[in-house]
Amino acid sequence: MHRRLSSILNAQRTVVGENGFITFLNPKYMKQNNVFEMLGMSADDETTYRTLVNNGPATITDLARKTGLFRQELYRLLPALIKRGIIKEGPKGKRRIYVAESPDVLLKIYRENQKTVEYELEQMKHWYQTQGQKPIVTYREGKNALKYAYHDTVTSLPKGGMYFRYSSRDEVHRDGHYKKFPSEEVMIRDEKQLQRLIITNEKEKKSKRNLLGRDIRVVPKDFDLFEDNVAQIIYGDKVAIIDINTDTAITIEHPVIARFQEKLFRLLFRYLKP
Repeated sequence: MHRRLSSILNAQRTVVGENGFITFLNPKYMKQNNVFEMLGMSADDETTYRTLVNNGPATITDLARKTGLFRQELYRLLPALIKRGIIKEGPKGKRRIYVAESPDVLLKIYRENQKTVEYELEQMKHWYQTQGQKPIVTYREGKNALKYAYHDTVTSLPKGGMYFRYSSRDEVHRDGHYKKFPSEEVMIRDEKQLQRLIITNEKEKKSKRNLLGRDIRVVPKDFDLFEDNVAQIIYGDKVAIIDINTDTAITIEHPVIARFQEKLFRLLFRYLKP
């Protein structure tokens, strides 16, 4: 009989209740149905928490007796549970007692973990969908090339969409043929109520009227005049690089590259002054 009981105790986890009865928790059953693993808790963490929930506050000696865990194991795992807010401790005379927090705390941890998992899976999904996809690069020359880049910008975006533009025109080009978007593109842009963030030089900023849907930041002239006659537009999954000096435009279509360029733009835009 003694040998048979020893076999059972070795095969199953035991918890001694307040009434002295032994509760047998089959490890195989626990593994299949254990939500605690989803919370990043070990079997010993679960045993400790369940014991405190079932029996109320306990000292380290009480926990060692009721859980069957060694005191050294409890001293190792309790600080981590306290740090996560799953268990709290407090004084009781000269001794320390441990108390289980409400299962609502575990529910909160679960929901936070769920949000993290969903975010990570979305990121993984994004990379999975774009893996192996090479950027589509389009090269055009002539004044129609510039018009095409502007036209593609305003027609590709949905109503109320946003694009990001660097503009480094000098005074000659600012007052000449490339003073602004072609009129047809301006009309489409305004009809679709497209929002735009622009980084440019001080002279370019002064030449522009304040318009609804347009926000401008300036590259300080003590850093650079920013008059290279090169523009870059980031829109949707595309990045258009326009060289006004040579009437050429290069468009790169790739979601990862576009998002990367957008993040850099937003970072710079945040710290530049209007």
